[in-house]
Order: sequence, then structure tokens, then C-alpha cells
Amino acid sequence: MKKIDQSTELIKRLQEESDRRTQLENEAIFMIENCEFEKAIALLQTIDDAVIRDIEKELDKLNRR
Repeated sequence: MKKIDQSTELIKRLQEESDRRTQLENEAIFMIENCEFEKAIALLQTIDDAVIRDIEKELDKLNRR
């Protein structure tokens, strides 16, 4: 696979993860507005920063080649 294709795929994955996180954060805000604090906390705890960090590391490695 060409470098540009790999970069494009990684950027798509990064955007998908960002969109997923935004959706979860919006759901948590709705829960907080409805005083469902425990549910909101549990939902926010499912967000894994390592996912984005790993994708960014892959992009970094690819760009250094």
C-alpha cells in the first residue's frame, strides 16, 4: 500500500474515533442535564485516549519515512 493511502486510512480512523468520542460526550451531557450523573460518568470512562494516541503514533511513524 502506498504511503498516501496509508495516511488517508489512518486519518479516516482518527476522524471516526473523534466522531465516536463526540457522540459519547454529547450523550453524557444529556445524561448530566437529566441528573443521571453515575451513568454519565460510566459512559465517559469508556473513552480510551490510547486509541487516538496509537493512531497518531502510526501517522507519525509513517510521516518520518
